[in-house]
Amino acid sequence: MAKPYQHLTAGNRIIIEHERGKGTSYQQIARMLDKHPTTVSREVRRNSLQNARYHAQAAQVRARRRRSKANAQPRRQTVRLWEEFAQMLRQRPRKLSPELYHGRKTQIDGQASLSCSWLYELLHRDRQQGGDLYTCLPRRGRNYRKRRASGASSSKIPNRIDIDQRPPEVADRKTPGHWEIDTVIGRGHQGVLLTAIERYSRWTRIRVLPHREAQCLAFAILELLLPVRPWVRTITVDNGLEFAAHEYAGKVLNAPCYFCKPYPSWQRGQIEQLNGLVRRTFRKTQSFQHLTQEAVEQEAQELNHMPRKCLGFRTPQEVFDAIRSQAPPKR
Repeated sequence: MAKPYQHLTAGNRIIIEHERGKGTSYQQIARMLDKHPTTVSREVRRNSLQNARYHAQAAQVRARRRRSKANAQPRRQTVRLWEEFAQMLRQRPRKLSPELYHGRKTQIDGQASLSCSWLYELLHRDRQQGGDLYTCLPRRGRNYRKRRASGASSSKIPNRIDIDQRPPEVADRKTPGHWEIDTVIGRGHQGVLLTAIERYSRWTRIRVLPHREAQCLAFAILELLLPVRPWVRTITVDNGLEFAAHEYAGKVLNAPCYFCKPYPSWQRGQIEQLNGLVRRTFRKTQSFQHLTQEAVEQEAQELNHMPRKCLGFRTPQEVFDAIRSQAPPKR
């Protein structure tokens, strides 16, 4: 049985030249070489001279030159794509991973991309050669101490609405307009970040504050959410006393505020994940006392333009813009 297509050797080409000169058919030559007839006919068609005559030496030179060009193109493309990824990684440190880059390029932009495993291999080689690109990757595996809200705190919040009373549709993430809000504390309790995320789109807003006084936080929540008020249906927070003025913000926004159970952080998993992303830029060792609103808004912009696997490698900004282009959800 004839073999499938394989590269021909110089010796194969000498036999082809000799047999074609005698008028031997492609099928007969293929049997002699143990090749597929298509391999022989393609060889003669591609590597014959202008006078339609086939010469083994000239065919070997042409084939070698063609193969060299074919091999060079993938190498050039690999270099180009690697340089593009490296540049994006430096521009957005700790915000971009090989998986996000590859998914965005292939599934959304419809462009060529290096595979995730190859990108990690190139990052490893860069590190072995003294490069520092690996430091721009998102950090993983760090252990964070879980914050625990005390039962006493939850009992001091007036008119607290338990998460058990929250509509079931909020947990499904099938409808927009449901928000989670939390705080990120600077070193030595110097400054605080108020973080808010829309559960459906993962769209984010951040506000820097001098302290966590309840009335101050209520006003800050309004500053963040009033511009998108039609797309605010519910708010979910923890039992921190900084949210004791929740009724005021909820009344203005016409959105009830629900409180999680004292201990299970998974009930606010979306905001916990967001805070982890924020901590990649604003570390626990950093004081927020002199942090500017411009800096945190820049951070929110970067997060909103970061492709997410859970969104099909679209960005939160793209998903939220699509939401806002439609009529606001009914309350």
